[in-house]
Formats: sequence, C-alpha cells, structure tokens
Amino acid sequence: MRIAYLHIGMSKAGSTTLQSALDAADLPDHTWPIPKPLRHAPLVHLGLRASAPRENLRWMRIAPEDVPALRKTYRDLMHETLANRDKRHVVFSSEVMVSWTFRKEDVESVRDRLAPYVDGFRIIAYVRDPIGWSQSAAGQNIKLGLFDTINQHLFAYKQRLKMFDDVFGAENVTLVPFDRAQMHGGDIVADFFHRIGAGIAPPDVPAANPAHNREELALMMVRNRQALDFRELGKSITATHMAVSNALRDFGSTPFRYGPAMRRRILDETAEDIAWVEERMGYSFPAREDEDGVDSDEELIEEAAALEAKFRGLLLDMLDTEQDPLTRVAETADLIRMLQMTRDPITQKRMKVKTDAPRRPRGYKEGWV
Repeated sequence: MRIAYLHIGMSKAGSTTLQSALDAADLPDHTWPIPKPLRHAPLVHLGLRASAPRENLRWMRIAPEDVPALRKTYRDLMHETLANRDKRHVVFSSEVMVSWTFRKEDVESVRDRLAPYVDGFRIIAYVRDPIGWSQSAAGQNIKLGLFDTINQHLFAYKQRLKMFDDVFGAENVTLVPFDRAQMHGGDIVADFFHRIGAGIAPPDVPAANPAHNREELALMMVRNRQALDFRELGKSITATHMAVSNALRDFGSTPFRYGPAMRRRILDETAEDIAWVEERMGYSFPAREDEDGVDSDEELIEEAAALEAKFRGLLLDMLDTEQDPLTRVAETADLIRMLQMTRDPITQKRMKVKTDAPRRPRGYKEGWV
C-alpha cells in the first residue's frame, strides 16, 4: 500500500529544519517530490492547490501572466516524479497548507492531485502553543519588514486544522505537540522520520530560523516605522530587511518574549480554539506564567532609542573590516549617497513613506489567521 505522508506545519514549528533534513536525506523507500534547491511553496501554490492568490504570487515574485506555464511545469514535474513507483511511499512537507490563504477547496485539490499516485494519506502536523507561535511570528514578520508592531495575528487552530480532518478523515490526521518531551528522539526531525518509517537515521542539519533577540527586533521595528520602503527602487524588501537583521543577529542576547498582558490577551481571545486543539491532541499546552517580556510597542521603541549609540558603532565596525582603503572609501561614499537620497523630500514622497499607519501585508485582516 503506497502512502503519501504530508507534513503540513505549523509554521514556526521546525518546518524549515525538517524540510532541510528531507532535502538532504537519501530516503530508501520514500519519494520526496520537491525541486532542488528546496522550493516547496511554488509546488503547493501552482502544482497542488486549486488556485494561487495574488498575495502568494507577489511573495514568490511570480507575475500572474506566468502562472499557466509555471503551473504546467510544476504539475509535469510532479507527475514525472510520482508516476515512478520505484519507492513505496511519498513524503511531502509544506507549512503553506495551513497558512491563512489556504481553504478547504485547496485541501481537496491537494488530495485529488495526489490520489492517482497513492493508496492512502497520513497527515502530520506539529502544533505549537499559541503564545510561542505568536511571538515567534511577530519576530519573523518584523525581521522581514512586513510588520511594525508586536501585535500579531493569532493562529486559528480549528479553522486551519479541522479541514484536514474533514477531507482526509480524522483517523488519518495526527496532531503532535511541538514539545520535545512529546516527540520521538526529542526533536521534530527524529520524530517525523520515525513516524514515516524512514528506515535511516535523520541527517544532522542545523536548526533553521534561530530565535530573535529583543534588541534586534527593537531596532528593526523602528526601521520599519521610520525608514523608506525600497520596493519602489526595484529591490527585494525581504532581502533588504534580512541583510539588516542578519547583521544584528549577535547584537543582543535578550530573548524576545511577550509580557504577562500580551500573554493574557492571547489566551483570552483564543480560549475556545485552544480548548478544541488540546482536546483533539489529548494534550494541554504548558503555562508561561513566570516569563518576563514586552507588552507594548512603546517598550521596544524606548529600548531602540537607548541602543542608538551602540547601533552606530556597529556601522563603524562594519566599515572598519579588513577591506583595502579604496574599498572603504567607496563604501562610505555609497552610504552618504543613500542617506542623502533617503532624506530628500521628493524621494520620500515617491516612495510613499507612511510613518503614521501600521505596516501590514496586503490582504491582512486584524485577528485570527
């Protein structure tokens, strides 16, 4: 019996690390139909789901007019890979399938696209607690320049997960607490390889997306509020923000966590949803009552102001690296040019700077996702 093992997330629950391990492993009995280098999102959006929303196309930098040709490419690739039955099973991983744009008709499309190649399905999701997920999502979205506030959306467990129960049958859907004590071998990679019967030891891959430090996010949040949006210059906003964030990775050491007021708001607003997923898993999320943290944007803004001198010092240290004198002169000239450009009123108007409104991705709605 050929089984399709589908890992569906959640996001912020070890998915990138697991996908890197699957990409690196030579699974003897499982086909891994992901193009190399790792590109699971286009395969889901263009090869498996019913239709790809414009928000997802923008994120992948795919023009709408290119969708038909790319959809055919991905579906042909999937057919070529899955029609070969040399390996007994299929394994697939993408947290896109529990993202806020994914709907029940998309889940049905995933089932229908894969059904000709397999005899059954096993769905596996690693479920992170609401506070841990929200504060991790906050850090990621601030780092990428998508948000300029710690007030993040909440994960709608029932809405995002129950549709898999409905489409595949609850008996074929396993929700695993994202808790080392609940996972085989104490981590997501070992646990997933065990659950699919991989038959080999998982490869040793570094953990992806390390936790954000509070100092980094304070500076990045102010940058998102005050600085220019370089999308108008044709630059990738994600690449721009990632470059700054990576430079700040070792800038501080204080873990970013929500304070008691933020934690209470999340628990109050998601109480019924939490009750559903805890009963579905047979597991209760651990309490976080003893953690200190941030309860407001103003706390991070004050922290960023206090770090201003140290932040300037980081720039001087970067200019003072082991470059030859002429390269340092050229880099300094580029920085001066950039400062002059960003301070020019005409440039600011053209780039539509909005310091009085929160930054949100297009299509975002306040509340659950």
